[in-house]
Amino acid sequence: MAKYRKYTLEFKREAVRMMLSRGERTVEDVAKSIGIATSLLDKWRAKYGGMVKATARIGKESAEQLEIRELRRKVRELESERDILKKATAFFAKQSS
Repeated sequence: MAKYRKYTLEFKREAVRMMLSRGERTVEDVAKSIGIATSLLDKWRAKYGGMVKATARIGKESAEQLEIRELRRKVRELESERDILKKATAFFAKQSS
């Protein structure tokens, strides 16, 4: 049975930051230096790369504030999906009556 390691959000963001500011080092070197697979680092870059770049641009905004902003965006998205499902349910309930 495979044993999976759990990484904190801060570790993932720091790994992506290291990858984005690697200079002469390759992505493989960065991944190897922190003990993860290159493919995992690529997945994190896709997911958290925008957050890391925003942190570098903003500077004053903390990681917690960025996370709160991302979570609020996700809540809006989920609320929108919920509203669509409510409307679809009402439509189909009316059709079956």
